[in-house]
Amino acid sequence: MTSYAKKIPVAVGIFFFSLACAVALLNGVDIGSTLIRGGVAAVISMVLATLFGYVIFARKPPPIDPPPVPTQTAWETEQKNGLKP
Repeated sequence: MTSYAKKIPVAVGIFFFSLACAVALLNGVDIGSTLIRGGVAAVISMVLATLFGYVIFARKPPPIDPPPVPTQTAWETEQKNGLKP
């Protein structure tokens, strides 16, 4: 993965941590529960962002060319080499 793709999960985790903490504080939850909710939201979002980042930014393997099709049959090759069928 590229260097900026490795930074995306951290940024997403920080965003969801702050969002979950803000929502919990506005609902009147104490600080301990707020931090736990924010931590859970951050971990879940970081795991999902890492998986999505790997799928989106992973390098694709180069396409494999099929082997060339032989232009001569086995019988023609034997005749060319002087072998009897």
